[in-house]
Amino acid sequence: MGLPGRPPMEWEPPSPSEGGFRVPTRVTSEMKKGRRNYQHAKFTRLRRHLEISQDDERPRRVRTRAARYAAALAEQLGLLIRPKCCAWCRRRQRLERHHWDYDEPLNITFLCADCHAIADPMVWKAGIA
Repeated sequence: MGLPGRPPMEWEPPSPSEGGFRVPTRVTSEMKKGRRNYQHAKFTRLRRHLEISQDDERPRRVRTRAARYAAALAEQLGLLIRPKCCAWCRRRQRLERHHWDYDEPLNITFLCADCHAIADPMVWKAGIA
C-alpha cells in the first residue's frame, strides 16, 4: 500500500472505500444533531443540579456543591454572563462566583479574590449561607 518509490509504511489508515473513517469537510446535519444533543444534556444536568440544590432533605454540603455546579453550567450555556471586571472594585482580575444564598443558585455576583474574601464573612455574619 505504499506510494511508488517509497518503502511501504508499517500501518496506513484504511481508505473510506475499505470501511475507513472519512474526515468531514463541512458541517453536516449529524454534527449539528450531536451538538444539539450535547447542549440538551447540559440543560438536563443544570435542571437536575438546580433540583438538588433546592432539596432540603439532602445534606448542606451536597446542596452547596450542586449550586456551584449549576452556576458553572449556566455560565457555560450562556444563561449567566461573566463580566470583564469585579462587580465591587471594577478591577480587571480573575473573577470568582460568589453565592449570597445557596438556596438561589443562579443569584451570583462575580468578584475578584480580594472582594470575595470580604464578601464571605459578611454572609457568614448574617447567617444567610
